[in-house]
Amino acid sequence: MPEDDQELSTSTLRVGGWVPPVSATDPATKDPVTDSAQPALAPREALGQWAVSRLGTRAARRRALALAQRRGVVAGAAAVTAVLGVAGLLVTVTSRSESPAVAQGSLTELPATDAPPPATPAAPSPSPSQSSASHAGASRSPASRPSPTRNTGTARPAPFQEYFEAESHDNVIAGKARSMPRDDASGGYLVRFVGDGEDNFLRFTGLTVPGSDTYNVQIRYISGEPRQATVLVNGRLFLENLTFPATVDWYTVGVLTLRIPLKDGANTIELRNDHEDAPDFDRIDVAR
Repeated sequence: MPEDDQELSTSTLRVGGWVPPVSATDPATKDPVTDSAQPALAPREALGQWAVSRLGTRAARRRALALAQRRGVVAGAAAVTAVLGVAGLLVTVTSRSESPAVAQGSLTELPATDAPPPATPAAPSPSPSQSSASHAGASRSPASRPSPTRNTGTARPAPFQEYFEAESHDNVIAGKARSMPRDDASGGYLVRFVGDGEDNFLRFTGLTVPGSDTYNVQIRYISGEPRQATVLVNGRLFLENLTFPATVDWYTVGVLTLRIPLKDGANTIELRNDHEDAPDFDRIDVAR
């Protein structure tokens, strides 16, 4: 090796004020050199080494601070993520815990008819003889049983109303009884002087009704005082000595209503008094 190269390799390399440490071996003798044998650094060289170490310490601190800040940001992001995850888990758990109650409430509102009907016990299977008899009866029932009839009851009779004048030529006006004009009467006439003897009577004939029934019979009369008369229906005694109350005066028509059974077709009603005077008669109204 050239001498210049040896000198360059054995000389101390100086960078600024810092001197690198001496090799652990002596270049001349190739013997190891201990720390005590190393030459002491000059003050200028020591100051350069302290400055380099100081600068290295500050750079390390800045790197450590930057690393800590990055770690803090990462840790903060991780904490936020963890908080959000816990909140989402709580919401999910709460919704799951509330859903059964809602479902249960909706089920309680269902009508009772949705419930399946209770199971009925199965009927025992009939014996062969019973099944054959039932089949035979079922085959005969449509032909042997008559159709049921509904009882509708008695039909209500139709309404009926008719009136018959006392002075009509169809009636029998016997004895002293006679037809006389009166303005207050319905037809302008009355039959007077009925009674006070067996021959003095009034018989209404031709009282035709649509069916046998009990009818409302209104006898219109005039009598200024109470008087009596006997009533015969179809030649038979119906009421004897029936009292007719007094009317307002001898010109005002009064009404006395009776319930009289009449037969279908023509009927007769006779008014008489064999001993005393009877009222004056205007007409008879028949209704149902």
